[in-house]
Amino acid sequence: VMDGVAAAEAEAEAARTRHAAMRFGEELAAKRVALEDSDNNNKTWHELHTRGAQKMLAMCLANGGIYVKLGQHIAQLDYIVPEPYTKALSALFRTNMTSPWEDVVKVIREDLGAEPEELFGSIERTPLASASLAQVHRATAR
Repeated sequence: VMDGVAAAEAEAEAARTRHAAMRFGEELAAKRVALEDSDNNNKTWHELHTRGAQKMLAMCLANGGIYVKLGQHIAQLDYIVPEPYTKALSALFRTNMTSPWEDVVKVIREDLGAEPEELFGSIERTPLASASLAQVHRATAR
């Protein structure tokens, strides 16, 4: 347990660390902007970022789940992430793959301890909606 003095010192150190990190980030951003200002350099960076963004999008789609969630988060970081990444990864907000019915049955079995037919009066195999970490199926109570 910290006393009042130790807690105040820890809080002050945390504030100093936060300010140093913010200054460092601002300096890096300024250097990036300065480098991108040169036409030839800007074109090269843009091409590299575009290729990298397409590879990252393909990886997120191939792996699904948490990778899609992370890609969606990166797509929202337009204040720090190069534009080709935010543009390419924004596709993850529109495209979500559905899980096969066999995987849905497996999850229901594991989580609820019974077959879907035993738990529900009816359940549609085709999902109504799909998101990065889940999908929704219409079902009726037994």
